[in-house]
Amino acid sequence: MSVSWRCVLIGGESLLIQCAEMLQQRGHQVAAVITIRPSIRKWAAERGIRVLADPQSLLQAGDLRPFDYLFSVTNLSVVSPEVVALPTRGAINFHDGPLPEYAGLNTPVWALINGENQHGITWHTMTAQVDRGDVLVQRRFHIADNETALTLNTKCFEAGIEGFEALVTGLTAGTLVPEPQASELLKYFGRKDRPEAAGAIRWDRDAQGIATLVRALDFGSYANPVGAPKASFGGTLLLVKQAQVLADDSVGNPGTISAIDELGVTVATGTKDLRLTGLETLDGKPVTPREAAVQFGWRKGDCFDVVGDAAAQALGKTNVAVCAHEGFWRSRLETQIAVELPYVDRSAPHSQAAYEYVDLDLATPTRPAAAAADRVAALIAGLVGLLARLVDKGEFDIAFADVELRRLAVATPGWFASQVPLRSIVDFSLPFDALRVAVAAELAELRRRGTYANDLVARVPELRSAVLRGSRALPTAVVVVERLEDVAAMPGSELTVALAFNGSGSRWLFDASRLARVDVVAMQDQFTQFMAAADADSRNTLGELPLLSAALRQQQLETWNDTAAPVRSEACVHRLIEEQATRTPERPAVTCGGRSFSYAELDERANQLARRLASFGVGPDVLVGLMTERSVEMMVGLLAIHKAGGAYVPLDPTYPRDRIAYTVEDSKVTVLLTQDSLRGDLPKHSAKKVLFLDTDWSSIATESGAPFDGGAEPEHLAYVIYTSGSTGKPKGVMVEHRNVVNFFA
Repeated sequence: MSVSWRCVLIGGESLLIQCAEMLQQRGHQVAAVITIRPSIRKWAAERGIRVLADPQSLLQAGDLRPFDYLFSVTNLSVVSPEVVALPTRGAINFHDGPLPEYAGLNTPVWALINGENQHGITWHTMTAQVDRGDVLVQRRFHIADNETALTLNTKCFEAGIEGFEALVTGLTAGTLVPEPQASELLKYFGRKDRPEAAGAIRWDRDAQGIATLVRALDFGSYANPVGAPKASFGGTLLLVKQAQVLADDSVGNPGTISAIDELGVTVATGTKDLRLTGLETLDGKPVTPREAAVQFGWRKGDCFDVVGDAAAQALGKTNVAVCAHEGFWRSRLETQIAVELPYVDRSAPHSQAAYEYVDLDLATPTRPAAAAADRVAALIAGLVGLLARLVDKGEFDIAFADVELRRLAVATPGWFASQVPLRSIVDFSLPFDALRVAVAAELAELRRRGTYANDLVARVPELRSAVLRGSRALPTAVVVVERLEDVAAMPGSELTVALAFNGSGSRWLFDASRLARVDVVAMQDQFTQFMAAADADSRNTLGELPLLSAALRQQQLETWNDTAAPVRSEACVHRLIEEQATRTPERPAVTCGGRSFSYAELDERANQLARRLASFGVGPDVLVGLMTERSVEMMVGLLAIHKAGGAYVPLDPTYPRDRIAYTVEDSKVTVLLTQDSLRGDLPKHSAKKVLFLDTDWSSIATESGAPFDGGAEPEHLAYVIYTSGSTGKPKGVMVEHRNVVNFFA
């Protein structure tokens, strides 16, 4: 009699899905999946499988217990002993290496770098010690001569599936015999273990070793969690995707270029020549050898930078410190939101050579002086608050750098990011002090996290694709510097605001090809007003802090808006036009398509049509549909509807037919005015009468052209215009004659 297990799976790669589906095919239940990977969450949701965000949440999910097995499949986080103890039958982990020889993370990479000729996978019990549990199933296989991280990981994937099938079969039959591991792990690789010199190619080394490093770090199109091999030329880094050892012994100094052609770049090493292909920029953009030669000025006989022992040790030490926070930076970069200033002309090409600057002294706050660091945090909070107000956005990122980041950039140019995203979350209903505290906490977090390796972007598919789409650069930056005179604009920024580390001054550097100096000065004035008000009373909410001086506020809100004018409260639109026709009867009133009507002609024709409309029951507040091309007839129809006392409903023939049909149906117009050329475009309607302003005019012209007034007054409707509604359907907005007369006045 078969037994159905209740299982929970943890992991972040597609192997988890394969194992879960195998369990289901064997009649077992997958009660929950623990993952943050969107593709796995989507797969689980489509199958009605519960999804949890992290293993610790199992401790609170009492309704999932009891369950039989916990399977950890491609899970890179340590599971707590409390969670490991939850399943009644056992917790089992998949490891992509042979135990005990290769424990920890990224073992296929290290097996290749170490020149192993064999690798394997292990399914083992989970214990409090990582990768120390009894071996349940193990599979070993040969490493081919040209194996890469991608192909070796693929072998691990295939062996993992085959091993899981044997695992499930053995657990079902009760035939598995757990084998204790040796007393000590032979090799353990942690998250901080990275290739020496941060992946720098050391040309004075053995060519085969360099080629092996390149293959070991080749993950194809998948994410690379370890690092990319890099060549440096004149301080500029390039990623190397492939390296082929040639038969010829190197005769030039290590790093010397001996050939550049469509096959690649041939470079001397400590032993054999090496041909490099598959070159990419640091952000993952492919570049051919000939393109690279033109871009970087390569010539035969030139030499790549040779990394010495001291430099290699320094790079490796920095890389180990930086990579501890790589997960944080990957998440931050994947979710970053740019803030785009409203003043920027993005139709103009960005120019790194077009930067100008405007200095701004920063006044001392009127309240008791704060420490310099606190003052700088307050100023950055002020800039964040100003940006939020200008773009009306509550969450965004700006580029940030401080003194330490700049020192690192100088010490290791190109290797590590010289700017990082500062996450800004703004609540306009909270006081400025709340934002200042939040920004200070964010700054402390950024300084704790440091920076990230510049090749991270190329190593993460989502980030690399964002670069190729041109959507990754942050256009606004804030930097803290020791000397304003030494500051340069952040790469790719449209505006870089540099703050002196003691909070005494600032320099605003802007791309003058896109941003006008007058707009930068205006932003500085707004910032000054904003900070002065915040310093005066930091309890004011962000939405209340002024951006304008009293004089500018008076000018913009009162002087420029002093538009009061006499309004004829008793008048209607058509009567005002009648008065103009009396004053200037022979002057042109309307011209379109080469045809014109004088005021007298327009008035007479409108009177004739108004009489016909009145005979159809058109009077005050009666709606008439007006569907015409732009023409002199359109103006006759509009004026005639008003003279008859009615209100027109504009029906633009260029609009989609379903929108026109909806407007006609919703407004319930009783009469339609149109043209014969639009006869076929009329929607189904319940109008009592349709008049064609061109083909029916001979009949309409029999009406009297004497003045006609259908009785509309200022409080009656002039027109009903349909605009987009919040529900997705257009809404009719009713406008009275007095509204229109006021607008004209």
